[in-house]
Amino acid sequence: MHFNINFFLFIFFSIGSFSLAAQEYQIEVVNIENQPIENVQVINSAGKTIGVTDSKGSLKISQTISPPLKLKKIGYQEMSIVELQLYTRVELKVKSLSEVSIVGNKTEELRKEGTEVLDKCELGKLACCNLAESLENTNTVDVNYSDGITGGREIQMLALAGSYSSQMNEGIPYHRGILSKIGLELVPGPWIESIGISKGIGSVTNGYDNISGTMNLEFLKPKKTLDWNVNGYISEIAKTDVNIVKGFQLNENLFTNFLAHTSFSRITMDNNHDGFTDMPVFMNINLMNKWNYLSENGFRFQAMLQGESYESQAGQIDHSHHTSHPGSDYVINQNHKSLQAQFKTGWELNPEKESSFAILYKFNYATQNGDIAKRIINNDQVYASISPIYYTNLSGENSKIKLGFQSLYNNEHERIGSLHFSKKEFVNGAFAEWTGKNEALTAILGLRGDYHNELGFFFSPRATFIFAPTEQHSFKFNGGFGFKTPTILTEAFGFLISNRTVQMPATLEAEGAFNGGVSYRFSYNLFGMASTIDASYFLTLFQNQLIMNLETPELLRIEYLKEKSRAQSFQIDNDIKINANWSLRLSYKNDQTLVVYDGQEKLLPLLKTDKFLANLYWVSTKEKWRFSTTLLINGRARIPNMSLASENFSPWYPIVHAQINYVPNDRMDFYIGSENIFAYNQYDRIQSFENTNLKSFDAGMIWGPMDVRRMYIGGKVRF
Repeated sequence: MHFNINFFLFIFFSIGSFSLAAQEYQIEVVNIENQPIENVQVINSAGKTIGVTDSKGSLKISQTISPPLKLKKIGYQEMSIVELQLYTRVELKVKSLSEVSIVGNKTEELRKEGTEVLDKCELGKLACCNLAESLENTNTVDVNYSDGITGGREIQMLALAGSYSSQMNEGIPYHRGILSKIGLELVPGPWIESIGISKGIGSVTNGYDNISGTMNLEFLKPKKTLDWNVNGYISEIAKTDVNIVKGFQLNENLFTNFLAHTSFSRITMDNNHDGFTDMPVFMNINLMNKWNYLSENGFRFQAMLQGESYESQAGQIDHSHHTSHPGSDYVINQNHKSLQAQFKTGWELNPEKESSFAILYKFNYATQNGDIAKRIINNDQVYASISPIYYTNLSGENSKIKLGFQSLYNNEHERIGSLHFSKKEFVNGAFAEWTGKNEALTAILGLRGDYHNELGFFFSPRATFIFAPTEQHSFKFNGGFGFKTPTILTEAFGFLISNRTVQMPATLEAEGAFNGGVSYRFSYNLFGMASTIDASYFLTLFQNQLIMNLETPELLRIEYLKEKSRAQSFQIDNDIKINANWSLRLSYKNDQTLVVYDGQEKLLPLLKTDKFLANLYWVSTKEKWRFSTTLLINGRARIPNMSLASENFSPWYPIVHAQINYVPNDRMDFYIGSENIFAYNQYDRIQSFENTNLKSFDAGMIWGPMDVRRMYIGGKVRF
């Protein structure tokens, strides 16, 4: 019989190929204690889920597959299998679900999406004793003094007051209502891990009242603070800050940390010789406790508890600075206290679809007591909210949806002298947000409807489109409607430090606005230097806006403007990585808010129309020495008519900061620096300061800094 060797070889290799194709691979996934992890997604190189592990942490695959494979489970660090064996065993490491790594690729991804990220590197360029000082190196957010006596500071975004933006604590509303003015002082800078700043109308998941932007704070995580972290700071006027942070691991899945802060200043100064202290004397005590728990079955729990106390005294409190004045001393006392609690519970439902369900809880009780001269301050607020959210993929990772509901209760009482305003709000709302992606385009479409117990129904449609045709170019378009209800006396607080007659509305109304914007990001190389340009333009059109009408001398009219008003903001940033040691940031911003006062359209008073920022940063080759200097050139602001004569504008003025850091190792960081090196400040900050009984007495016309040069020294130690 004739035997064909070619036929034999064909049969042999065919059987071998069939055996290989039908080969069964087994993947076993365990945790650090060698216990199996179920419901781990195994994803192939095309992004398709092959399957999920069973209760024994095992998955068998009877098909031809080609590495790399990705292992993914909520709450665990992602792993890749580069080389596949017949039996492959992988250990996944747990991470905190609250953990948002704002470093490396994640930071770059957020910036491409139009979110400015201030990470530890950026925050380390200044002393950053509190949140206000943490924002000195960004042009996106302005921090301005609210009046010429108390030293209180407030933010502005997109040419609008900070009350039109949202301050978030890890995705949950933070300081709001009667705490919105003092909130910048209540957030210790050394507690902050990162700040994410998004301009323009925010996600429907964040609420109906974020019109001009969102500032999300990420605090130090329990898992990352198992060592002792101690920070100390003192300035030449003996302003002192002390921070202590310590975390504990109670078991494999449960972590907690404690954050303690105190800051105080007891020295008074009067550089402009008006008889009023330049800055208040104060005592601030702040305590926070955070918890993170993640179980093997996908349940997770986060908690944050915080207690705050801020007491200050300002005005004519030091008689060595003034010899005589009519009447009694003009003194402002403030005592802020608050208790906050927030919780997140979450369940992993379907790992293959990345389906999950979470409930967010928030509670806040705050009081403000004291006086403005003879007028008693007595404000309080109770806020509580609950928001369940469901999240899932609709068809792979390119189509996702969030569905949620929010119910909130907000009860505010404001009493300053004879002025009173209260609101009791019950708001129930539902929202849906769909995210779709392809290679170059991301679309985020959101709808939200809320019913207010007094004001009726709010409808907030919002949309965002991100187009990135290449790695070098990305465009972002976003727009939508938002609503807010004002906390009237708190928002007008700086203008109440005067003898103006006050007229205010008797009823609560909702402010409504459309906000839209376009952003462009371009990455390029300039003579071998990696550079990035970010340019943006935003427009806000109000349908109803609460305004502070200061146009008539000795009168403050707080009123709802039924006529159209608008705010527009243009900004361009250029970040240049000169070489491995040097980097430069250049930024220019133009803000304009046009409001109709008494039938005449004018610029919003005390708003700087132009601002230029330059930051030069150097780090030594071994990163033991760092140097940062920031130049801020502030443009003109319209000063309201004080005497029925022609109004005028404030001058352009510069501010320069500088700091040197010595970092001997990764556990120590010592720094010395100076704020406002050239000591520029607004000299005539109080009108008619010589007699506080005059009707023209007014401390609210602040357009410039109150502080002169401040040298400081500090250090951070981890052990």
